[in-house]
Amino acid sequence: MTAAVPTVAPSPTTAPLAAAAPVTEPAPTYAVCSNWYTVAAGDSWYAIASAASVTADELLALNGGDGAAALYPGDEICLPAGAVVTTTTPTTVAAAATVPATPAAPATTAAPAAPTTTPHTVSASS
Repeated sequence: MTAAVPTVAPSPTTAPLAAAAPVTEPAPTYAVCSNWYTVAAGDSWYAIASAASVTADELLALNGGDGAAALYPGDEICLPAGAVVTTTTPTTVAAAATVPATPAAPATTAAPAAPTTTPHTVSASS
């Protein structure tokens, strides 16, 4: 007869642990913008959206904005494809050169009338 060999069942604490798979989130994807707009003084998200005939939500979503983000002159934002912002450039009118006024000719007055003389007869008295 042969002696029985005792067996030991592996316990959860002695079992090798599998390496946990790292949790990765996909990298954000950004649309390539081909339609840039340069912010001018006085612009706002809503004014630009209105001028581009798009909704403010579309414009904000495309630029990752929330409407509270400040815009500064010179900032560049992306407009949806096909959107066009028509801006009016203020026209600067050059100041007209000032030409000195031609002095008015002095008022002409009629030449004084020649003195009229009334002949006087002087008699000699004796």
